Amino acid sequence: MWATHGMLGRSLQPRSGVRPVAKKTSGAKKVATTATRVRKLSKAVRLDLSPKDHERLERCAEARGLNLASYARMALLALVKADEEGQDS
Repeated sequence: MWATHGMLGRSLQPRSGVRPVAKKTSGAKKVATTATRVRKLSKAVRLDLSPKDHERLERCAEARGLNLASYARMALLALVKADEEGQDS
């Protein structure tokens, strides 16, 4: 008697007329890798903006030839640097 494991209690007996597919033997051989997991050098920060502020950010970024993320990072880090130096912005 065949076991009924798997999806919806289907039998595991082979279907008639179905033959197993042969594995490929030609082609490139897999080479064992010695790669280790690479640590990310950055962390993501989510920034939610109103549509009006998003448009302002977009205009300023475009004027400097930067994408939104690059401009936002630049502006944020300039403010952080000023705060660290004890300056008001």
